Amino acid sequence: SRVLFDGIEKTNFATSDDDLRPITKGINVSTEKGKLRIAGINELTFSVYKNNEIGTDNLINITIPSKPIIALKSILSKDESNVCIKSDGNSAIISNDEFTLSCILHEGKFLPYEKVMNIKHTSVLVVDRIELLRALKRVSVFSNQNSKLIKLDMNAGQIFLNVSSQDLD
Repeated sequence: SRVLFDGIEKTNFATSDDDLRPITKGINVSTEKGKLRIAGINELTFSVYKNNEIGTDNLINITIPSKPIIALKSILSKDESNVCIKSDGNSAIISNDEFTLSCILHEGKFLPYEKVMNIKHTSVLVVDRIELLRALKRVSVFSNQNSKLIKLDMNAGQIFLNVSSQDLD
């Protein structure tokens, strides 16, 4: 349950609330050859949690809606008990010794996030995390309130943070 809790915690923020793409209103849980992938995606961000030591060879590929995910996160503890996920394609049952959660799954195929992630990047940027967070907080005040987009321009030894807001133009 620790692995599932961590995966939910690290991907649930990236789920969407877009009614036009209901498949993005949840997180995708997939397993293959003992590897677990949990992904959340929306129009601006995506997050993927990977764990290569889950100890199952069963294949699963389901997209669980956000409400059951929120309930599951509050139920799961950070202990090491095993969690069982069963699915018939339309619904899922997630359980361990202490709880059983049943939910209806989103229909459709989850977006192919692997295609975006497999891009070979040619640049590597190493920055002081605290310094970057402070700069992002200062600049985010001027960003678009809906998108909160901040553009990073990187040159040798420098990073420029740019925002575009109609209120500032």
